[in-house]
Amino acid sequence: MIRKLLVTSLKRSLSAERVHKVRLALGRVNQRLWSSARPKSLDTRLQAARVHFAERSPLREFTARFDDPRINTAFARPAGSGRVEYLYRIKEKCVVEPRFGFVILPTAGIVWQSVSQTDYVPFPTHCTDLGCVPSPLDYLARSRVASRYEPRVASLRTLHENNYWHFLHDTLGKVSFFADHGIPEDIPLVVGANLYDSRFFQEALSRGMLAGRRLIRQDSFYIRADEVVFGAPFPHDRRRFEKTLGLLNAPVPDKNANRKVYLTRARSRGRYVANDDEVGQISREAGFDVVDTDNLTIADQMELFGTIRYLIGVHGAGLTNMIFRRDLPLSLLELFDPGHIAPHYYWLADDFGHAYDALVGESDTASPGGFRIDPAALRAKIARILET
Repeated sequence: MIRKLLVTSLKRSLSAERVHKVRLALGRVNQRLWSSARPKSLDTRLQAARVHFAERSPLREFTARFDDPRINTAFARPAGSGRVEYLYRIKEKCVVEPRFGFVILPTAGIVWQSVSQTDYVPFPTHCTDLGCVPSPLDYLARSRVASRYEPRVASLRTLHENNYWHFLHDTLGKVSFFADHGIPEDIPLVVGANLYDSRFFQEALSRGMLAGRRLIRQDSFYIRADEVVFGAPFPHDRRRFEKTLGLLNAPVPDKNANRKVYLTRARSRGRYVANDDEVGQISREAGFDVVDTDNLTIADQMELFGTIRYLIGVHGAGLTNMIFRRDLPLSLLELFDPGHIAPHYYWLADDFGHAYDALVGESDTASPGGFRIDPAALRAKIARILET
């Protein structure tokens, strides 16, 4: 309660940029406090609890293939890094903290590996997002009085878990990953409140996702348990996405459909196209419909993306929906903010054999959080993808 009041007060009195800096500063302090109390015995205890561990490097092989060197540089960096897949089953008294879902061993401290973090972290030994480090002081003050007991739980918690991409990629990926390694289905699954309450999660539940499974909606309470399961599957693994399609009871895509869609992005979401009206008009001239998935149910998104042959979209979670096209032909043109070029959807397209191209915009100082797309470059890119 005190933390919430403090955060609310800061947001009212400081700019968003200053609030972010305060969060990072607090994160650094919290991370140092956790690290200072970490005993050497923790690694040994984790080793004893390991169920599965595998390494794959590189994450994806990548050779320069784009006409913009910024894309080649941004894609090659994570492709050259290693990544591990791991699963742990700790059979001793544990605590799952509520804010982010990190597992804490009362006599050994926080287990950073217990929460999936980013696609490019091989094996986290600390939190990679300083804005997401739980407070050890809150743990000491509340873990006993604001808690509930469960004999055993399996955690689906991940950083930024209420994001649609992370829901399909990380959360549901863990469900099938646990099953593949023999984790019993009668163990309750812990889901963060923000994700649980999201529209797409509730819609997915109504489609039969996780039917018969017991879910624990973790809000502000700590979970005390005698056994905790956690892990992280390999990122961008087609097998995980295929099992996610089954969990969602996704419909069969329409092989006769040939739809063209420009996936726009609202200004309120950030990373928006500052000249979106112009981009939309150019797309319409080429036969594309302009769609914003924020206005669609998950059932509508499944149906829509099962019909798309050509797709233009700003880098963002909505592009994850291309998994609903499965193996049918699809050509994607991804639009990038120059300050945020990442290969998530290049790899996803590659997983399903889809054609891919990308166009980087330019920063627009008149539109904070936005970027501009060059009309002539867009027309040339559209002509190219329509030939694939």
